[in-house]
Amino acid sequence: MILAKFGSISTGTLNDCDLMVTFENTLSNLEDERYMNKDRPADLLELSDLSPDEVSKLNDWVWDDLAPMLEEHAPPFSYFGAHPGDGSDIGFWLDMDIAIFDGTLLVIPGLANVEGIYDPITQKLWTITASHV
Repeated sequence: MILAKFGSISTGTLNDCDLMVTFENTLSNLEDERYMNKDRPADLLELSDLSPDEVSKLNDWVWDDLAPMLEEHAPPFSYFGAHPGDGSDIGFWLDMDIAIFDGTLLVIPGLANVEGIYDPITQKLWTITASHV
């Protein structure tokens, strides 16, 4: 399975139509066979003038079907979802409940000899070398 890179895949919108296209494109780029073998619900093929039931189905498709598939592509010690500082910034982020950050030293329990620079504002991990304990 291909792992995603840290960072945003969608910013500035929580519109399910926008997110659906972005999530589907990301899964396609990650070559997720489960997604490639799964069809978008037929009533979501045309995205204009959606009924309330279709809007609900769109929300389910984005958050109950596509998002869990993307979560499985999250790099180790990270998650797929909203950035902790900006709920409309959707992507792959370091899980700060697992990693312990102090200044510029990143410590991930279970790993030793970790070297890296982590920017907590952008949530970017610039360089890292690690070995298992």
